[in-house]
Amino acid sequence: MAGTPASPQHSEPPGGTLGRMEDRVSTVWMVHALTGMAGQKGQLTLRSGALVFRPDSRGMGDSVFELVDLSRVRRVRGSPILEITQHKEGAPRRLGFYFIKPPSLDDAFDRNYLRRRKARKDSLNALRVANADFKGQIERWVETILEAREAARVTGPGKRRAPDTP
Repeated sequence: MAGTPASPQHSEPPGGTLGRMEDRVSTVWMVHALTGMAGQKGQLTLRSGALVFRPDSRGMGDSVFELVDLSRVRRVRGSPILEITQHKEGAPRRLGFYFIKPPSLDDAFDRNYLRRRKARKDSLNALRVANADFKGQIERWVETILEAREAARVTGPGKRRAPDTP
């Protein structure tokens, strides 16, 4: 049907609910201070206590974000963006994973005020429209990452998880 947004690009495990996060893969664009606003396209997965971004570009290696290093994980309200904040030396502090290609802001630097305003408005609208398609998927990512982070903190190196009591 013309004019309808493309379906989200991800695969989820069969059987409903969250399933195993290790089986979930989502196509995203990683954006941070070093990538610029265009970001880097790749696949996002959760494996062995870490969030892993595997870029489509063969010249770049995987980016691995240990869950215990993440201080904040959230969905940016009204947009298809998963944001993480990490405390790791030498790494960008805040990263965004866009579930759509980040809108171009090329015209936002135009000298003409009306063109700049229109460019910003068009970019925001693109994010808002995509939010409807990706909101649930991103909320599941946030929930699962937070659960896995808590489990990693409890059962991390040198720690034992307390047995469940009835």
